[in-house]
Parts: sequence; structure tokens; C-alpha cells
Amino acid sequence: MLVQKEKLIQLVNHDDGRVRNACSKALERFFPNSEGVVTPLLTAIQAHTGSESALTQAAMLRFFIPTGDDVKEILDLHNRLYKIKPKELPIMSTVMHLHESLLNAPFHILEIHADSLSSDPTFQKAFKRAKKLNQLCQSEPQTLRAQLESLSEQYAQEQVEDEDPMLPYLIETALFQKADQETKEQISRYLGRSNDEINIYLQESFIRLSGYLKIEASIPHLFRFLRESEPLDNAINDSITALGRIGTREVVQMGEAHYRTHKEFGTNLLEILKYIPQDYAEESAVKFLTQSEDPQLRTVAAGALCDIFSDKYKEKVLEVVRRRDYDNTIMELTEYLVPVYVYHGASIDQQEELEKSDREFREQALQSSPFYNNAKKIKQALESYAADYEQMHGDDFDDDFDDDDIDDGDLDDDSDVPVPSTRKSGDNPSPIKLPSSKIPSKKKKKKKKK
Repeated sequence: MLVQKEKLIQLVNHDDGRVRNACSKALERFFPNSEGVVTPLLTAIQAHTGSESALTQAAMLRFFIPTGDDVKEILDLHNRLYKIKPKELPIMSTVMHLHESLLNAPFHILEIHADSLSSDPTFQKAFKRAKKLNQLCQSEPQTLRAQLESLSEQYAQEQVEDEDPMLPYLIETALFQKADQETKEQISRYLGRSNDEINIYLQESFIRLSGYLKIEASIPHLFRFLRESEPLDNAINDSITALGRIGTREVVQMGEAHYRTHKEFGTNLLEILKYIPQDYAEESAVKFLTQSEDPQLRTVAAGALCDIFSDKYKEKVLEVVRRRDYDNTIMELTEYLVPVYVYHGASIDQQEELEKSDREFREQALQSSPFYNNAKKIKQALESYAADYEQMHGDDFDDDFDDDDIDDGDLDDDSDVPVPSTRKSGDNPSPIKLPSSKIPSKKKKKKKKK
């Protein structure tokens, strides 16, 4: 493996916010649901409150297992931030993410803090869902699968009334906790059905589970979904993440085979590789960097190598930056490359000059983009409106910050797909959150096929 958990943890409170961001996201991608991460993240959040990195790290908290002391510290930090009624968006969003951060806490620890959790409506909702998940985990896997199938069919027929939108995902998480070999085989067989035989809600759950459970038999089915799904279908991002989490050599080899016959598949393959911190993924990505004539693919390949903290090829990425041989409208590569050098204890010659040059290179490209200029005008108009609103309403502006009006399904989700705990069922099943984009909507008008 190309990265070490302890080394990433050491860097989550680094002076450079880019390093804090990159290492926190890497911990979520490569070591989800592990212990020993929440405490250093909380330390970093408090040291850099209000920064972009603190917001990112607050969003990452829910993917790791907190201790009893961590839960207490989360509640204390929430109360301190909430009392000041912050107007700064990063702090407001940090408070919202703290509400979500207890979703991976062992249930017996949450029970100890039940009184404190019940004093806040959003924490209270999270506690109720954790309790529901704990109950679901007492069921057999076949019972859970039947429940998930039934609920998916109800959503497809628009027959669900007043259900918690988190329920399908809670059942999915419980099924992960209790999955046996028969369950894995059933999931793979279902994903192998023809498209007109698949319920898309159940499909999305089973795609995610195939990644969490590392069901290698589902690999060809996941690649089929990448080929055949519509561009905006959830199945595409879910399949990319699932293939990355399976992360075997077969995934990379099959992805390369698809690229040879479908050149448009290159970006999808590179997105898969960023979840696989292994040498065979590294070798696959560098081929795009050094051999592709497409600047977009070279750029995404460089980003993927940075995402897996490639030491072997960091110099090649640096050469691409110095030559300006990449599409800087996609990303500012130095922002991705600096954390890689810091992780490996290396330095970049004339780093400040390089960063300045790279920023100017990106700014020149963006200034010539009509999309960028239009977005800039919209941003300025919104900022002006917000300033006028605050001036007109004065103290009433503070009252807008009211968690009672926050729907947890609408909270900002900066991460990839949430991951169920790798712990098996028992005393402390792990609650997780379904991103709002994945919540089946009762308002969808298009009928979904079974």
C-alpha cells in the first residue's frame, strides 16, 4: 500500500491547509470506519476554526469511530460554536457537520449521552436513527434483504408515505453488518440482470454494497453500468466508487481493457484509480500521464497520482506543472502536488515561484472562459444581496441560523459515498448517512422499472 494511516494522521493538523485537506480526505478514502482518527481531527478543527480545512474535516468526522471522550468533545464544540450564532458560512456549515458526526459512534456510547443529545433536535434525530439501526441489526440478512427489496419497490411505485428518507440506507447498512456469503452471491446475481429487470433504487443499494463488501463477482456488472447508464445516473458515481473500494488488480486490468475499446472511458478509469493506493493503480495512471495526447486525461491522471500520494511519480507530475502541460481549468495542480511532497518529507525547488506561476496560468485560462466570467458575476450579485439583506434586517439576520429549520438531508456533503462500518454486527452497529442525492424521492414522476 502506498500510504500509511499513522502518517496521514500526523499531518491532519499541518500548518498548510492544503495538506490538512488532502490527508483528511485520504483517511476517509483509504481507512474509513477506523479508530484513532476523530481525536486528531477535532484538534485540527478547533485549531483552524472557520477555515476551509476545518469544514472539510468536520465533514469527515462521521466516517470514523469516535470514543466516549470524542462524543463529549463533539457536543462541547457544537455548543461553543452554536452559542456565538456565527454568520460566517464555514463555521455555520461546521456546526451542521457536527450534527452528522455521531453517525458512526457505537450505540452504547450514544446511550450514555442520550440526555445531552435529546436537548438538540438534530442530534436527537441522529440518535433515533442510530437506535433504529441498532434494532435492524438484530434481524437476519435474508429478512433485511426482503425489507430493502420491498421498500425499493414502494419507491418505484411512488407508494411510500411519511417514511424517514434514511430508512432504505439504514436497512442497507444493517444488511452490510449481517451479510453472509449467500447475501453476497444474491447481490451479484441481481446486478447481473438485464436493465429492464432491475429496480433502480435496489440497484443503487446493491452497487454500494458490492463495494463495501468487496464482491469481486460484481466487477463486470459494475463496468456494464458505467458503459450503459445515462450521464447523470447515480449508478455511474456509485459504480466508480464501488470498483475503487474493491480495488483489486482485476479492476485495473478490466478498466484498461475497456479503455482500449472505448476511449471515452479514460476519465472513469482514472476516477477509479484514485481509490486504489496500490502500485498497479499507480502504474496504470502514469501511462495516461506520459502517453496520452489528451490534456484532460493527463490532468486527471496527475490528480489521481496525487490522490494516492505517489512517491515514485511525483517528479513526473512536477514536470507537467513546470511545462504547463495540463488543462488548468480542471484543477490547479500545485494545490494537489504540495501535500504529496510534504507527506514524503520532500521539498519542491522554488516552490513559491512555482505556485505563483501556476496561479497566474490558471487565472489567465479562466479569464478567457465565458462560463467562469458568468459565474463570477453571479457570485458578486449574491454577495451584494447578502450584504444588503444583513444591513436591512440587522439582528434578525442572526435568527436565520436556526437548526430547527435544517433538514439533515440537505446538509452539504463534500465527501464521496458514505461507508458502512467494517465492524460486524453486535453491540455497536454503525449508523451512516445517505447523501441527499441518493435519497429516493417520493416526488419523482417518472416510473421506475422493477
